[in-house]
Amino acid sequence: MPLPITSVLWKDFVDKGAVKVTDFNVSTNEIDPDSLQDGEVLVELLYLSVDPYMRGRMRRMKSSYFVGPFEGGQPLASGGIGLIKASKTATYVEGDVVSGMLPWSSHAVLNVAAQVGCG
Repeated sequence: MPLPITSVLWKDFVDKGAVKVTDFNVSTNEIDPDSLQDGEVLVELLYLSVDPYMRGRMRRMKSSYFVGPFEGGQPLASGGIGLIKASKTATYVEGDVVSGMLPWSSHAVLNVAAQVGCG
């Protein structure tokens, strides 16, 4: 059965001035938990950290930064805590709590091998 999700999407670079609510979109979509592939988990977002470094990722980058800019039309991502709701990996089971860089979505399907610092 499809699971409704809500995401906060980044629109585009804001090089000058304050970031405004109009620089974001709220999107709704669905995820089918039964469609998980091997190595994937379904995570429910519990908490997010909003940090000052994120402002740098909202600008058009002219030099190297420790992490790339946010991509327009994609959910923002930041440090977060999530609850594993379903798993097709031996690493995590339903009910595990994880932390790491998570998308600003109520739920997300993540490939465990692609996650850095999530555990």
